[in-house]
Amino acid sequence: RSPRITFHWSFSTEGSGQRSTLSVNCPACSLGHWIHVIAMYDGSTISIYLQGSLAASKPICTSRMCGNITYPWNYRDTFPAPTPFMIGTYNNVKTGSIQPHRGSMKMLRIYRTELSPDDIVSRSRLYPALLHSEVKLHEWWAKTSFNLTSTSDGFKEMNVTIRGRFESFKEYRCRFSYRDDSMLSSLNLLLDETTLRCVTPLWPFGHRGAVVMVEELHFFENPFVL
Repeated sequence: RSPRITFHWSFSTEGSGQRSTLSVNCPACSLGHWIHVIAMYDGSTISIYLQGSLAASKPICTSRMCGNITYPWNYRDTFPAPTPFMIGTYNNVKTGSIQPHRGSMKMLRIYRTELSPDDIVSRSRLYPALLHSEVKLHEWWAKTSFNLTSTSDGFKEMNVTIRGRFESFKEYRCRFSYRDDSMLSSLNLLLDETTLRCVTPLWPFGHRGAVVMVEELHFFENPFVL
């Protein structure tokens, strides 16, 4: 049986006072193939569109208009710092947990206003050859494997193998971030033009989720976030 593919659209608003989540399964979606997804909030309703068709929707509050998106909703006084904008990762600043997206992303667009039904259909048809086509890991960033090994002093280190598109004449490194702290990989090996292997630094934060970024050595200000 093929693995189930599920999409979640979750946040809170000024009018709701609590987080609302909309989830939808996609029986017609195949693992390893591109899917066009639109998640939309129009001020009162949240919706998910798959391949240009409405898959699920629900009201997010009881009033006519629910107001602006507020996240995190129930601990803004405890954690007054701005919530980081992240793509492909759910960052819970209260618990420090990070839940990454499982899969690859080719394109992302963010709009200031809701889209009309015609807009949604037209955008889903912009790249007809791409829909349902196979995802090729050598063309897009993808986290592939983690291997733990013991060092002589008893600490644990992890070999992180990352598949993507690399250039042989450039040098790369990995950055591991937790909340406001980050550490660089202790060793970086470009095995070939599609494979980078990084050895994690000694990690002082315990068993915590971390964000992994790949950086070009001469272009640190704009790293690629996995």
